[in-house]
Amino acid sequence: MGTAERINSAAEMPAPRLLIVEDDSKDAMSVHRILQDLEDQVSKRKYELRVVDDIASARKYLKNDEIDIYILDLEMPEIKGAGPSQLIGTNFFYEVVSKTNAGIIVCSDYAFDELAGELLDAGADDTVWKYPRTQEERIPALIMSRVRALWRRVQLGRPKASNVFAHTGRAFLIGGWRFLVGQRVLMKADGETVRLTPTEHAFLRYICVIDGHQVDIDTFHQDILGRTPNDPGARLDNFVYRLRHKFKDSIELRSEGHGSYRLLNVRELKPTMGCRS
Repeated sequence: MGTAERINSAAEMPAPRLLIVEDDSKDAMSVHRILQDLEDQVSKRKYELRVVDDIASARKYLKNDEIDIYILDLEMPEIKGAGPSQLIGTNFFYEVVSKTNAGIIVCSDYAFDELAGELLDAGADDTVWKYPRTQEERIPALIMSRVRALWRRVQLGRPKASNVFAHTGRAFLIGGWRFLVGQRVLMKADGETVRLTPTEHAFLRYICVIDGHQVDIDTFHQDILGRTPNDPGARLDNFVYRLRHKFKDSIELRSEGHGSYRLLNVRELKPTMGCRS
């Protein structure tokens, strides 16, 4: 499938709801403007963009699970006018991780070198450093590529290296869970469900469709997270641990050594076409 066909198919998907959580008005408007420009490059649909400048306002969206992708600064006040705190923003990040399955991009500059790896391990889908080169360079255009990559995980579940667009409609039985590629909800025969984060969906989609059902750390970084060698890495073993815990050890991911994991007890079912994420 060519690029034009992929973009047209992407345009048919529902537009994700994005929340920018940023107390610096210049940075917030910069991200807002970048994401408005992104619509012209990736999809014919506009994002549903919202901006809040304190955690109390962001928490209202979190309460009703109204957001698909959070773009979160860490140095945030609890209420507008109060002093910002890295602890407040970080605590809210963990609330989002524990209470919703939304995608999360952390865009911050406070002690970020120390926190980036920890945040990725804890459930962030990506991180962006606010000031990559100079203090004068506000939110970089890098966020456009990061949001685009996460958008594809959210909406398309498309493996980067695959020649088959999205594998949408292919169905797999993983243990007792039915996984339909393109949908982020897995279901058991008894009706129990688990909702995947965008990165979890991308991971399961990749490991189900790849021959041998095996993923190593390089594949995880490059084909699933869409990272470059210079980007901060996430530990695959921590990611696998969280995924096992989420499914209460009902899916089998076996360590093959050398940072590699194999998915066991997986088989493909009859495809179902026309599904949406």
